[in-house]
Amino acid sequence: MRAWVILLVAVSAWCAPARADWQVVQDRGVYLGGHPESLAWNAAQGRLYASNFGPRLAPTRKDGAGYVSQLDGKAALLHQRFLPAGDMRLHKPKGVWTAGDRLWVSDIDAVWVFDLSRRRGRRLLLPGAVFANDVVVAGGTLLVSDTGNDTVYRLRPADFLHATPRVERLVHRPGLAPNGLWLTPEGDLLLASFPRRHKGRLYRYRGGELQPLSPPLGSLDGLARLPDGTLLFTNWSGGGLYAIVPGGRPRLLAGGFRGPADFALLRQGEAWLAAVPDLVTGRVRLLRLERR
Repeated sequence: MRAWVILLVAVSAWCAPARADWQVVQDRGVYLGGHPESLAWNAAQGRLYASNFGPRLAPTRKDGAGYVSQLDGKAALLHQRFLPAGDMRLHKPKGVWTAGDRLWVSDIDAVWVFDLSRRRGRRLLLPGAVFANDVVVAGGTLLVSDTGNDTVYRLRPADFLHATPRVERLVHRPGLAPNGLWLTPEGDLLLASFPRRHKGRLYRYRGGELQPLSPPLGSLDGLARLPDGTLLFTNWSGGGLYAIVPGGRPRLLAGGFRGPADFALLRQGEAWLAAVPDLVTGRVRLLRLERR
């Protein structure tokens, strides 16, 4: 009897349909110019926002040449230099996040919050920061990764336009070099690392502990998780956008990037559109992902 049960299970597994994987079914690009580093989607407005270094690929240079562009849902450019306005200056803006009428963006040793309707903002220095990178906001909390100082900062309240936030180090580990950040609905922090002397991994921060989610993969930048648990990440070492499921191996979804940075995800029914900037070339790739 036991042999028959084992045989039945094996046949059932063999006959079961293969798990559908995410595939790129459409790939097109738009040229933004300069050096776009990060994109974020504001669903309420139907707008994309893209941070840009400006004409020089010098990520720590304080030259006042950086800006944030505004695009529509098809990545058509609406305003090349939407932010900053007036006498405000951005240098090398990197991670960008937007919700409602607010937009957050990191800039070397500081983080900004902007009122999108008035195009006015406030800059806040981060103590000890040297390469402020990605930003995420959830539940009134702002997290900022500092790749150069091996730190993830936590700020409360996230909207500090008219408030004084409490700033603290949530994560600090020498050699970690955190880059891309993502907060799960369960409250876990996921992060991608971009260390100089070894290959970076994907990690989960839960209950005060940092747990590796992957083997060493390379120089990791942008990170997001789909509702089914699939992790998407960009990897400079492989020049592309990748997908990985827990316990699995990374799969290349789209290659050919020279500097794949922090991307935005737009829901399109059962599909997703990943807007992935190429920091080096000034282009943004629009990759439609479907299960196949």
